[in-house]
Amino acid sequence: SDVCAVPAAGVVAEQMVAIVLAQEVQRLLGGDTVADMVQRLGAYRQRISDF
Repeated sequence: SDVCAVPAAGVVAEQMVAIVLAQEVQRLLGGDTVADMVQRLGAYRQRISDF
């Protein structure tokens, strides 16, 4: 049996970070489809590069 839960907890924590980051990207960019998000990401990158 596994006596150390740290490696398993690390995997769970990594996935939770990925979920939270994906939610924030979706909140920032909006859109109903991945194609919408990709288009808006391009516009966002252009806008911040001009800043």
